[in-house]
Amino acid sequence: MKTTIDIRFIKNIEARVYPEHMQMMQCLDDIYDLADYCECEVDELFVLTGDNWYLIAAEHEDFVEIVDLCADGNIGMEIIKLIAVLRKRWAGKRVTMDARESTSYPIIRALIRRFNYRVIRDEIWSWDDEVMHDIELQM
Repeated sequence: MKTTIDIRFIKNIEARVYPEHMQMMQCLDDIYDLADYCECEVDELFVLTGDNWYLIAAEHEDFVEIVDLCADGNIGMEIIKLIAVLRKRWAGKRVTMDARESTSYPIIRALIRRFNYRVIRDEIWSWDDEVMHDIELQM
Protein backbone atom coordinates (compact mmCIF):
# COMPACT_ATOMS: atom_id res chain seq x y z
CA MET A 1 0.00 0.00 0.00
CA LYS A 2 1.17 3.49 -0.84
CA THR A 3 0.12 6.77 0.73
CA THR A 4 1.34 9.04 -2.06
CA ILE A 5 -1.21 10.76 -4.26
CA ASP A 6 -0.88 10.05 -7.98
CA ILE A 7 -3.82 11.73 -9.72
CA ARG A 8 -3.08 9.98 -13.05
CA PHE A 9 -3.19 6.56 -11.36
CA ILE A 10 -6.55 7.38 -9.77
CA LYS A 11 -7.98 8.73 -13.03
CA ASN A 12 -6.81 5.66 -14.98
CA ILE A 13 -8.47 3.21 -12.60
CA GLU A 14 -11.65 5.29 -12.42
CA ALA A 15 -11.86 5.41 -16.24
CA ARG A 16 -11.48 1.61 -16.51
CA VAL A 17 -13.93 0.70 -13.74
CA TYR A 18 -16.76 3.22 -13.60
CA PRO A 19 -19.43 3.88 -16.20
CA GLU A 20 -18.80 7.21 -17.92
CA HIS A 21 -21.58 9.01 -16.04
CA MET A 22 -19.93 8.06 -12.71
CA GLN A 23 -16.44 9.24 -13.64
CA MET A 24 -16.13 12.34 -11.50
CA MET A 25 -12.35 12.73 -11.26
CA GLN A 26 -11.35 12.82 -14.92
CA CYS A 27 -11.12 16.63 -14.91
CA LEU A 28 -8.84 16.81 -11.85
CA ASP A 29 -5.29 18.02 -12.40
CA ASP A 30 -3.65 18.01 -8.98
CA ILE A 31 -4.01 17.47 -5.25
CA TYR A 32 -5.80 20.80 -4.83
CA ASP A 33 -8.47 19.76 -7.34
CA LEU A 34 -8.82 16.46 -5.48
CA ALA A 35 -9.27 18.26 -2.14
CA ASP A 36 -11.86 20.54 -3.73
CA TYR A 37 -13.70 17.51 -5.15
CA CYS A 38 -13.62 15.89 -1.68
CA GLU A 39 -14.84 19.14 -0.06
CA CYS A 40 -11.90 19.23 2.33
CA GLU A 41 -8.50 20.82 2.84
CA VAL A 42 -5.40 19.22 1.32
CA ASP A 43 -4.16 18.22 4.78
CA GLU A 44 -7.47 16.38 5.39
CA LEU A 45 -7.01 14.11 2.36
CA PHE A 46 -6.20 10.47 3.06
CA VAL A 47 -5.31 8.37 0.02
CA LEU A 48 -4.13 4.77 -0.11
CA THR A 49 -3.34 2.87 -3.30
CA GLY A 50 -2.40 -0.64 -4.25
CA ASP A 51 -1.50 -2.21 -7.57
CA ASN A 52 -5.04 -2.01 -8.93
CA TRP A 53 -7.08 0.00 -6.39
CA TYR A 54 -7.34 3.24 -4.50
CA LEU A 55 -9.14 4.63 -1.48
CA ILE A 56 -9.78 8.36 -1.10
CA ALA A 57 -11.11 9.79 2.16
CA ALA A 58 -11.63 13.20 3.70
CA GLU A 59 -10.67 13.10 7.37
CA HIS A 60 -12.69 15.84 9.03
CA GLU A 61 -12.39 16.66 12.72
CA ASP A 62 -15.56 14.85 13.78
CA PHE A 63 -16.08 12.32 10.98
CA VAL A 64 -14.47 10.64 7.98
CA GLU A 65 -16.01 10.50 4.53
CA ILE A 66 -14.85 7.71 2.25
CA VAL A 67 -15.14 9.57 -1.02
CA ASP A 68 -14.17 6.66 -3.25
CA LEU A 69 -12.96 3.09 -3.00
CA CYS A 70 -12.31 1.67 -6.43
CA ALA A 71 -10.64 -1.53 -7.64
CA ASP A 72 -9.88 -2.78 -11.12
CA GLY A 73 -10.34 -6.44 -10.29
CA ASN A 74 -9.91 -8.35 -7.06
CA ILE A 75 -7.76 -6.75 -4.36
CA GLY A 76 -7.43 -10.09 -2.54
CA MET A 77 -5.49 -10.07 0.69
CA GLU A 78 -4.76 -6.34 0.45
CA ILE A 79 -8.30 -5.72 1.77
CA ILE A 80 -7.25 -7.28 5.10
CA LYS A 81 -4.27 -4.89 5.38
CA LEU A 82 -6.48 -1.97 4.33
CA ILE A 83 -9.11 -2.74 6.97
CA ALA A 84 -6.42 -3.07 9.66
CA VAL A 85 -5.02 0.37 8.79
CA LEU A 86 -8.46 1.99 8.69
CA ARG A 87 -9.70 0.39 11.93
CA LYS A 88 -6.67 1.72 13.80
CA ARG A 89 -6.68 5.16 12.16
CA TRP A 90 -10.44 5.79 12.44
CA ALA A 91 -11.24 4.03 15.74
CA GLY A 92 -14.23 5.66 17.41
CA LYS A 93 -15.02 7.94 14.45
CA ARG A 94 -18.18 8.19 12.41
CA VAL A 95 -17.56 7.12 8.83
CA THR A 96 -19.81 8.05 5.90
CA MET A 97 -19.80 6.76 2.33
CA ASP A 98 -21.94 6.04 -0.69
CA ALA A 99 -21.81 2.43 -1.85
CA ARG A 100 -23.06 1.02 -5.12
CA GLU A 101 -25.35 -1.92 -4.43
CA SER A 102 -23.93 -3.93 -7.33
CA THR A 103 -20.27 -3.57 -6.31
CA SER A 104 -19.06 -2.22 -2.95
CA TYR A 105 -22.23 -2.53 -0.85
CA PRO A 106 -22.01 -6.32 -0.30
CA ILE A 107 -18.37 -5.93 0.79
CA ILE A 108 -19.25 -3.09 3.16
CA ARG A 109 -22.14 -5.13 4.67
CA ALA A 110 -19.80 -8.10 5.22
CA LEU A 111 -17.25 -5.86 6.95
CA ILE A 112 -19.97 -4.33 9.15
CA ARG A 113 -21.06 -7.80 10.26
CA ARG A 114 -17.51 -9.10 10.75
CA PHE A 115 -16.28 -6.17 12.82
CA ASN A 116 -19.62 -5.42 14.48
CA TYR A 117 -19.72 -1.77 13.41
CA ARG A 118 -22.81 0.16 14.43
CA VAL A 119 -24.82 1.30 11.40
CA ILE A 120 -26.25 4.75 12.05
CA ARG A 121 -27.78 5.24 8.60
CA ASP A 122 -28.27 3.17 5.44
CA GLU A 123 -30.50 5.07 3.03
CA ILE A 124 -31.16 3.97 -0.53
CA TRP A 125 -31.00 6.40 -3.45
CA SER A 126 -30.60 6.14 -7.23
CA TRP A 127 -27.93 7.35 -9.59
CA ASP A 128 -29.38 6.81 -13.03
CA ASP A 129 -29.91 3.03 -13.14
CA GLU A 130 -27.66 2.28 -10.16
CA VAL A 131 -29.01 1.60 -6.66
CA MET A 132 -26.81 3.40 -4.13
CA HIS A 133 -26.60 3.34 -0.33
CA ASP A 134 -25.78 6.41 1.76
CA ILE A 135 -24.15 4.77 4.78
CA GLU A 136 -22.98 6.14 8.10
CA LEU A 137 -21.38 3.87 10.68
CA GLN A 138 -19.43 4.07 13.90
CA MET A 139 -15.97 2.50 13.73
